[in-house]
Amino acid sequence: MNQNKIASLQLNKSPIYKCIYSKSGQYLFLIQDNKFIILLSDELKVKMEKKLTQNNIRCIDVSLDGTRIVVGGNDKYVIILTNKLEALTKYAHNKPVDCITINPLNKSIASSSIDELKIL
Repeated sequence: MNQNKIASLQLNKSPIYKCIYSKSGQYLFLIQDNKFIILLSDELKVKMEKKLTQNNIRCIDVSLDGTRIVVGGNDKYVIILTNKLEALTKYAHNKPVDCITINPLNKSIASSSIDELKIL
């Protein structure tokens, strides 16, 4: 049986749609409806929380060095953020964004909706 400590955080009634750790493991990023939440992973304390879109966020990725965060969602936009959740730029797809990834070598961004793939 696993003897590791299990941490718990009480959430509101809205589900978490996506969660990923930062590449360093220091932070846990959560997507809850249209909010982006950053937790300190060892304490499960909220470090930052920000409403980013009018509609649900569907996907997220973080650059290898942790300086860029990219999200996409039902509003058809891809938003590129700093690690302080400040928007740098955004671009649109024709349909809701289904997946997104950041190239670890050059930080280019690939995003896809049901009918198109874009690389920035």
